[in-house]
Amino acid sequence: MPGDPKECKMHAANCRTLAAQATSPAAKKTFTNLAETWDRLAAELESAQTFLKAMAAIDPKKPSEPSSLLVDREP
Repeated sequence: MPGDPKECKMHAANCRTLAAQATSPAAKKTFTNLAETWDRLAAELESAQTFLKAMAAIDPKKPSEPSSLLVDREP
């Protein structure tokens, strides 16, 4: 599935490691900001997945996988 929250969390953890190892305050701040951005993206993706599952439960005819919403369909 595109946009895996687990992958985003992994990137956030890597950024935190790099921030801890940074020798300059600017680099530390940059990696900390990147980690926070990855965490926000993970949370947004989790929220979107929860929403799509809830919508699929309401109307089982709708696709439950977010990737199926990205398919080009002709009108």
